[in-house]
Amino acid sequence: MNDIDRFAALLMQPGQPLPDGWCRAAPGADLAFRFDVYRRNVHASLIEALAEGFPVVRQLVGEDCFATLARDHLREHPPASPVLTEWGGAFADMLEPWAVQAGVPYVPDVARLERARVRAFHAAEAPTLAASALADCLARPERLGRLRLRVHPSVSLIESRHGVASLWLAHSQGADADALARVPLWQPQAALVLRRDDQVPVHVLTPHEARLLRRLLRADRLGDAAHAMDPGDLARALATLLVHGVFAGLDDGPAEGPWGWR
Repeated sequence: MNDIDRFAALLMQPGQPLPDGWCRAAPGADLAFRFDVYRRNVHASLIEALAEGFPVVRQLVGEDCFATLARDHLREHPPASPVLTEWGGAFADMLEPWAVQAGVPYVPDVARLERARVRAFHAAEAPTLAASALADCLARPERLGRLRLRVHPSVSLIESRHGVASLWLAHSQGADADALARVPLWQPQAALVLRRDDQVPVHVLTPHEARLLRRLLRADRLGDAAHAMDPGDLARALATLLVHGVFAGLDDGPAEGPWGWR
């Protein structure tokens, strides 16, 4: 480890003194005090950067509690890159034991949703599949089994035992206490996160839509992804995902058996 790495490591360790000879100051200056002030400023800046990526989590737990949780995260998972938007991927998992103990088990999934929004905003650019392209394939059933729909790079699916999409939407829209009380917090819910026109909306998906998207995210062929789905449910789920802009393209690969179904 070189001196720069050692200096960075010391910044993440409150209370650790600065080794002699590392820095110089005017005669009589309290170098340890100055370094501690600098370290506190670095921590405060990083905590604020983390808070910007988790605004609803911050609202849910409160300012003081969030600052404590963020300091714990900083100590256990310091930034590995100067690009701060890449930091925070482990925050939701770190919240799990605390959330159970605090009686707010839905908070980690809210954090996962907010982290997905950050990833979506910075995801690679890609075109959105035109409805006409998919309609052409749907008009030829012999192609459906081997069709592979490419999901847009910004897309994430957050599946939770709690109504975290509705909770996030209510908080982000400034809902009042009555509206928040109507959030189906204890009902399972699936959320679609993606980028559209430099915005990152959150959509609540039905179980059929979530099931189809989950399989398509694994790059399953449409025939495999739609296995055992009612044709009506499949058509509605495909239409909804297409309207939301989930797909970036399609590939028409070789079939596997009759109709491409396995």
